[in-house]
Amino acid sequence: RALNRAASANLRACWNRGIRVFSHSGFRRPDRFQNAKMLRKPSTHCAIGQSIKLALKLSTSGSLERDIFLTPFMEKKTLPIISETTSDAVRITINSPSSRNGLDLHMMEELSERIRWANGVENARFLILEGVAPWFCIGGSGKFMEETIALKSAEARQAASAAAQQVILEFLRSRLFTVALIDGLAAGAGADLALAADLILCTERARFSLLYGRLGLIPDAGFMLLEWRMGSRSLLAYAESKILKADDLQSSGIAELVSNPDFDEILHMLRRRIRCSSQNFAIAKALRNDEIFKNIEHYLSHVSAIQAERLTDPDTISRLLHSSNTQ
Repeated sequence: RALNRAASANLRACWNRGIRVFSHSGFRRPDRFQNAKMLRKPSTHCAIGQSIKLALKLSTSGSLERDIFLTPFMEKKTLPIISETTSDAVRITINSPSSRNGLDLHMMEELSERIRWANGVENARFLILEGVAPWFCIGGSGKFMEETIALKSAEARQAASAAAQQVILEFLRSRLFTVALIDGLAAGAGADLALAADLILCTERARFSLLYGRLGLIPDAGFMLLEWRMGSRSLLAYAESKILKADDLQSSGIAELVSNPDFDEILHMLRRRIRCSSQNFAIAKALRNDEIFKNIEHYLSHVSAIQAERLTDPDTISRLLHSSNTQ
């Protein structure tokens, strides 16, 4: 309680000086802090009140001219979503090995927020999304699926499906050159998330699960991303409902095979290959999205309505619960 009072007092003092301090866990308007200065000490345990006190000290000394964006002061290994920056790249890691990097509702919101934040990072050219090996992301976690199935109204189930779709949309529309680095299993909405990347890189142990057909569902992003990647083979892939291995991903042109998933190696390769300026790329990407994905929001709304209806089918529920238990 004393810490909260001290934090509140320091926070008010910062605001009185015109310095806005945004808590990562409590502030849900990323458009408001795209130009914010990041204040991070990921290797230390530091109370949020002390962080605000430091912000007050900086603002008083005149060394702080921009707003501050406070990330949680926790050890990296405890955070479900980890973000790091280099001189020209943002690295986002899904860090929930206990759920095979499955996303619950909070993690979906957090991941969407981090992707939006990455768009505002100064001088950033690349956004690299990965998962803690040996998984990339299995989509919704077992907990998320069970909670979604338990929802009584179709509107609530549709909203849950829309949360997963929002992450995919944010990644698809990022102004940065996006890379999905798959070193393990990508399944469900996690596979759709990877499909939204500008470049998919996979290792030998990568697996791409397209089991929607077996579960009685359709892809969370519908068939739009599958058709973009696979063309006329998208419906066949859905009908076969199988797991694609690294060789399959490479031969079909979905992904490129890399021998070493080391972040520095990947970043060096990107800097060598991607020659156009970030501004020109952002313009070209916006034009592509307007042309190919201009109706995607309406399309995804229709998809989420179908998913919500399918979640009332006893056979579908049984398959999903079995899948949840195996996780």
